[in-house]
Amino acid sequence: MTKKVYKSSGGRDYSFAGHALNRMAQRGIKRRDVECVLDSPDISYADREGNLCLIGYLEDQRRLRVVAAKESDPLNIITAIILD
Repeated sequence: MTKKVYKSSGGRDYSFAGHALNRMAQRGIKRRDVECVLDSPDISYADREGNLCLIGYLEDQRRLRVVAAKESDPLNIITAIILD
């Protein structure tokens, strides 16, 4: 099955793993929230497994962490979580 590839307003290509879509629905996280962090993260680092972790503030001042699978092109978003 081919994953749908999206393009953020900043021009970054990305897709979602099924787990990420499930968690986003459970947590009330919208695709535009993920794009906001992809385009302008405040913090960027690799976790222990080498996955790309991006943290950024949303318009409502919540902090969102977006995790993308390591070495994925386009970025394959594997989860997203509201922090705090």
